[in-house]
Amino acid sequence: MQVSKFTPALVSAVVTGLESGHSVRSICKRVGISTPTYYKWIAEAEQVNPDQNKVDFRDRVLAAEGQAEQDLLNIVWAKSKKDAKSAQWLLARRFKWSEAHTVSAEAQKELDRLKLAKARAEVEFLEARSEALRGMDTDSDEVLGLLRGIIDHPKGASDPSLEVLRLSKAH
Repeated sequence: MQVSKFTPALVSAVVTGLESGHSVRSICKRVGISTPTYYKWIAEAEQVNPDQNKVDFRDRVLAAEGQAEQDLLNIVWAKSKKDAKSAQWLLARRFKWSEAHTVSAEAQKELDRLKLAKARAEVEFLEARSEALRGMDTDSDEVLGLLRGIIDHPKGASDPSLEVLRLSKAH
């Protein structure tokens, strides 16, 4: 029969590691047990008529994990008073805050509608501009010059192509 590794010394080593904030995996490697063995011992505390040593182990493990969490949180809490990144991290974990700026579905739908309306207006504007150019009595070089002006000053208040169109219609 194999001798159990579940000893008071091993339990103390596991609890000390957890209190220090180490992972279960690294603690198990350090004390020479497998991770499944660790979780098996925790599960045995949940059985009907459990071994009191396993119940005590589970209780000490839970207390150690809670203590480690509190100690680490205190460190971050203290640092968050001077460091915005630490404060953001703490808010994200403690209060479920998110750094991502989310847009509601309704707001996104309105943004999409406005983008589509803008695109349609731009198409209508370009069609009207093209129609105006076609209606002018101009040669190819003049049209190219107008197009270059449109490219060079696409949204300027003193759009040269609009000025030419205005002047050509006045004649």
